Amino acid sequence: PLELATLFGYIGGGMSLYVVYAHWAALHGWGMSSSPQIEEIRDYARDRGPIYLSHEKEEVRKANKHLTTIRWDIGLGAFVLFFVSCAFLVAGAAVLHPRHLLPGGYVLLSHQKAIWEQLSPVMVPVYYVTILAALWGTLYAIPELYARVNHEFLGALFPTIRRTPYRKVFLYVGIYIGVVSVFVMWTGMKPVTMMDIAAMISTNIGIMLVCYGVLWLNASLPREYRMGKVFLVGIIITAAILTLVSAVSVTQMWAKYLGN
Repeated sequence: PLELATLFGYIGGGMSLYVVYAHWAALHGWGMSSSPQIEEIRDYARDRGPIYLSHEKEEVRKANKHLTTIRWDIGLGAFVLFFVSCAFLVAGAAVLHPRHLLPGGYVLLSHQKAIWEQLSPVMVPVYYVTILAALWGTLYAIPELYARVNHEFLGALFPTIRRTPYRKVFLYVGIYIGVVSVFVMWTGMKPVTMMDIAAMISTNIGIMLVCYGVLWLNASLPREYRMGKVFLVGIIITAAILTLVSAVSVTQMWAKYLGN
């Protein structure tokens, strides 16, 4: 259940994608974020809550129209990840399973080269180059990603963090990542164990909490701005499934690493 939920959690884009979208738009000065009075507007909206949203049909239509780009971005991103993930699952079942090649220990990506060898031997070095590029991009983006998520999410809950300069949050998060990374490597923890723990926290429990957060936010909005019944039922079912899967994953992790 842990691996299956992790796969679909990544297909969903990860909880960080949903948390930082509004902040990402503000960083680029898109929409009303470019207004010179944006801080006054934010304070006004924060003090009054969702009631500042207009109930007029034209304003509701404009608000929904402004979400078009985000809908397409998330939708296409999820489709691409789903397509690529399914392709690798099928290729792994067809190529790796008959050879009994499974990732393990520190050999996590080498076996997959057999999939590309079926296409052409030239694709093997291309595969390794793309893996290195992906790893470098991940390492480069993670400190800023985590810092943005913490600054945006915790800032919405605690005014003190909201008033803290982002560079200071980035420094603290960077130091935390560095210290924890050195400690984990010093303990000799296997990469599979690291991924299991990260997967359980982020794409199992994390996405579950995001679903409940979406339900809470939807209920707090004026009726005109709430999601349709089909999407609402889908979110409720997803939250229920993720709750069950997260409970099973925690139990599985406990038995695997802490059980007798």
